[in-house]
Amino acid sequence: MNEGLKCEIIKDLLPSYVEKLTSDVTNAAVESHIKDCNDCKKLLDDMQQNEVKSNEEDQKEIDYLKKVKHRTWYTAGIGILITAAVVISLFIWRVFEHGFTVSPASTQYNVSLENNVLTFSGELLEPSMAYTHTTFNEKDGVIRISVYEAPSSILNSSNKFTASYRLKGKADTVYFEDLIVYKDEPISRKVAEVYNTKHKYIGDMPANSKVAGTLGIYGELGGFLNSLQTTAEPYGWTLEFQNTVEAQKEEYFNERMKSFACAMLAVIDNLNTVSWTYECNGTVVTQALSAKEASAYAGKNVKEASKDIVQLQNLMKALDLY
Repeated sequence: MNEGLKCEIIKDLLPSYVEKLTSDVTNAAVESHIKDCNDCKKLLDDMQQNEVKSNEEDQKEIDYLKKVKHRTWYTAGIGILITAAVVISLFIWRVFEHGFTVSPASTQYNVSLENNVLTFSGELLEPSMAYTHTTFNEKDGVIRISVYEAPSSILNSSNKFTASYRLKGKADTVYFEDLIVYKDEPISRKVAEVYNTKHKYIGDMPANSKVAGTLGIYGELGGFLNSLQTTAEPYGWTLEFQNTVEAQKEEYFNERMKSFACAMLAVIDNLNTVSWTYECNGTVVTQALSAKEASAYAGKNVKEASKDIVQLQNLMKALDLY
């Protein structure tokens, strides 16, 4: 046995030797000792075998973790692809098949109710859009219709629509979005739009402008400025027309303005008088119509007319505003 180093010292050095942490001089001393010492050589062999096993186990664990990571990424990738496919499918269905609700202003429509079957038909006005479907919602004697459109595609290409619905109970009022299109009889778009401009106070100028715009006063008689009398009753609205009225058209101008005034008095609750001014033959002319005079002119109580859309429709028919 080599007496250079004692076995106790060699045993202390072997772990570092196996891990290759000792110097060349120490390595030489250890290797010289184990040539002649069977006990230390056996201990070294055992330690080296354990190190190999440990390395193998570590490698197996690394390989396993790599497999798990690969499987995780694979699963995540499949999940992402499935999610993307679902999102794309939902997008295609929502945009090109189900579609979006149509504004009544974007359609021409007809409505009829016969033998308890409601039929709603018409045409989309936007050429790039196509009809998809119609829904009917019946509740408490009221039916609400929604029409859906989508970009024209191989899924849908027609802009015309017809849909029918059998009533479950008694219903006398039908809405197309916010417009009443049927109440005991078909209601014209113009009447429904004017009916929706009803408001209580003449002092609300934006609401007044909606009334005038929906009636089409500007388009038919020309531009005007507005002045309101709201300090004390009778409350009034004066339209000051900016264009000169030709003498041969003056009578027609005033008759049309009287018709418009009747409708204005009908849909604005506290409006008592409508006045208008214009220039004709170099003279500024002022005309006025009170609620009482308007009722006599129309042959109907204008203040009662807007309480029910059918009455308003009858009034507008009589005034040729239908």
